[in-house]
Amino acid sequence: NLSTFTERGLNQTGTESETRYQEMEPGMVMYGNTGEKPHLLSPDRPGTTFDPFTKIIKKAIAMGINIPYPVAFKDPEGVNFAGFRSAMLDAWRVFMIHRTWLGEDTCQPIYTMLMEEGFLRGELEADNFYLNIDAITHCDWRGSPKGDIEPIKAAQADVLAIQNNIKTRAEAIAERGGELRSTFDQLQEEQDMMRERGLDEERVSPDTADKWARNEESSDQGTVDDMDGAGNEGM
Repeated sequence: NLSTFTERGLNQTGTESETRYQEMEPGMVMYGNTGEKPHLLSPDRPGTTFDPFTKIIKKAIAMGINIPYPVAFKDPEGVNFAGFRSAMLDAWRVFMIHRTWLGEDTCQPIYTMLMEEGFLRGELEADNFYLNIDAITHCDWRGSPKGDIEPIKAAQADVLAIQNNIKTRAEAIAERGGELRSTFDQLQEEQDMMRERGLDEERVSPDTADKWARNEESSDQGTVDDMDGAGNEGM
């Protein structure tokens, strides 16, 4: 249907007409009142300025929620690899803050109440429960892993951190969404199965890992989109 804007005037008696048309159907012939003149509305909308305008609005929204625009609206256009990686890291810091708030203000109190209920019901045995309630109910709240744009470099960084006593294996596994004991149990089970079948465990040497990392870095020198504009996309 064609949209119209009707220019209204006065009728022959000098008063406004009462008949108004709010809807039109295809093929309908409509007769207006005296002094009325229809104007067809231009259908060439949105114009060339629609996309830049909406992008500015979305960037303002992204700044308001403290999330980089390429991450908030999943729009990597014009962002090179380094710019997008920087935006992802910036967004992840914000996500971690909200995760911490959620864990401390919501999950931890509920977990503490559940443990207390179990103690009162006699389902949890603990000496001096209320005296040691913080130690008994203490836990770390971790969500799903963030993922890595450069997984080989991330794995190498974890290995170096563990070897230099900067990070524990439990922390490295937890950052990837796993749990230390269950991971070790699964590894032991797999190793036993491999030995039973006469299979050798394949290990990657440090030199091979470095070679893979260099190949990964060289393949990431391109851009997500070869347009310019990486400088302001993280705003």
